[in-house]
Amino acid sequence: RGRGQPSCAPTSGAMKRGRPDGRDRRDMDGRRDAEGRVMSLIVRVGERSLDQIHKHLDELARALYDDIPRMGAQIIGTILECCVSLPHKAPIYGTLAGLLNASDPEFGARLVRGAFGDLQAALEAHRLVTCKLLVRFLAELANVGAVSPMHLCDLLHDLMDAALEGAPATDAEAARSQWLSRQLRSDAYVRIVLAALPFAGRTLRARCDGAHFDALLAKIRAYCGTYAPAELASAEGAEEGEEAEVDEGTARNLVEWVRGPTLHGARRANLERWEPAAALRPYG
Repeated sequence: RGRGQPSCAPTSGAMKRGRPDGRDRRDMDGRRDAEGRVMSLIVRVGERSLDQIHKHLDELARALYDDIPRMGAQIIGTILECCVSLPHKAPIYGTLAGLLNASDPEFGARLVRGAFGDLQAALEAHRLVTCKLLVRFLAELANVGAVSPMHLCDLLHDLMDAALEGAPATDAEAARSQWLSRQLRSDAYVRIVLAALPFAGRTLRARCDGAHFDALLAKIRAYCGTYAPAELASAEGAEEGEEAEVDEGTARNLVEWVRGPTLHGARRANLERWEPAAALRPYG
């Protein structure tokens, strides 16, 4: 071996530093067990019974608060994943996020940034069902005060602006493939907004500038007035890689509502009070 040439044979000290010893392995196993326990608690909350959901959420929030310094990123990732994978529990996860935000506003801000980041990524990838579910979760965050209702209303305005800008032209010379692609995307953006309104409409009406909220409804009317509800494009012609949009019922009912007094009086009044009967509100 020449002078200055490093030895190829590792020393015993290097070998020890390169692989975990027994104590390190135990520490790693302990962290993995703790992370698995936390994720399991988040996933399973509200799974069996809703009778004591307020108590369960309060207990879970206190348990997670102690784990935020060590596992904050994992907690955020699990909550956001659950909102997409278990959308029927979005109000539960919104309430949990609100409790954590009340105890640790910095963590709440990180969670909100994560939700908006995931939404931006989903929009860029045209994962439209994921977008719908994340916007619905942001609506729940507005209900519990973790997101400003005005910011949520701005987001819905942006989606409607994108839908109106991309609305299909009626010019017969437009290529059909382009026409269909634009219509599908524009309709999907409108459906994202329509799917969020039953969950956040009451909050937006009460806490936003009235003119700003009315302007949002006017944009929906302008778009939906272009098509009859049955003409909203289905997902059958969606571009490859796009997710199918399946929220037909919500879109159809609200399209009818924004287009005028076409629903039964009591049903219309219920929508105008923004009190969907099926919405779970553990924070209310």
